[in-house]
Amino acid sequence: MSNLHTDVTAGPMLGLSPATLRNMRVKGDGPPFVKMGRAVRYREEDLRDWVAARVVGSTSQRVPA
Repeated sequence: MSNLHTDVTAGPMLGLSPATLRNMRVKGDGPPFVKMGRAVRYREEDLRDWVAARVVGSTSQRVPA
């Protein structure tokens, strides 16, 4: 099984605060996450894929939601 991260451990990996990750999760524009009851976890490979999908070549390019 892959490594699972909380918003506290995933945030620093992404350069984001845990609060920012929580807000992004509510808006639906953050990385994919896993719900286990009330617990929210992020799979490491999903975090890597989410970052990779946001690589752009210029500031005029749109970043996927």
